[in-house]
Amino acid sequence: MFFQSGVYMNFSVGRSGKLAVIVGKPALIIIDMQKDFLNQRYLLQFPYLIPNVRRLLEAARRSKIPIIYSKECHRPQRVDMGSENYPGTGLMYSSQTEDGSCRVHCVEGTEGVEIVDELAPAAGDYIVQKRRYNAFLGTELNILLKNLAVDTLIVSGVFSEICVLFTAGEAHQLDYHVRLIEDCTAGVSIEATRAAVDIIRKLTTGVPITLESILKALEETVD
Repeated sequence: MFFQSGVYMNFSVGRSGKLAVIVGKPALIIIDMQKDFLNQRYLLQFPYLIPNVRRLLEAARRSKIPIIYSKECHRPQRVDMGSENYPGTGLMYSSQTEDGSCRVHCVEGTEGVEIVDELAPAAGDYIVQKRRYNAFLGTELNILLKNLAVDTLIVSGVFSEICVLFTAGEAHQLDYHVRLIEDCTAGVSIEATRAAVDIIRKLTTGVPITLESILKALEETVD
């Protein structure tokens, strides 16, 4: 199924004055919505996150577009955490080791590495395991998207200024039409979220893409 025009938003973008929310065939990526990241303390700061992503996920299922989950996965020995082992790299998080490096998280085989129950993958969804922030780096994500003939990548998840930023930026460099759903992402703080969303918006669309606008666009794809 291919969608040639999608829903248009009346913003001043280029000569047409309109931005296509969906160009060609879309897919949804849900980035790192894992139990180790989405603890109760974090969700108190971003109570909208799981309900909004769930609405987006349900709409994607109704539209029968590809759904991809990225999962950050590490070995317990920390050998694949790379620069996160360096002192100071964990200071952005609410918890870290004594030297300020990132705590061990999303360890293979633990409960914390799994997607939160409210957004659990279904049969037929795709799961991409990654060692780095960028979901394309060292993974099959680009091969998967190319073989699915995806043109527009609908982006959601955490953390806005880390894995979402690096993944969205790489997708843009690979010539996908990147659509970050701004009320379906969150960072480690409100300030970090705003900064990352602003960067991605300026890099990709130049205008905000909200949950309501993408839901309207996806409705047009339902048979």
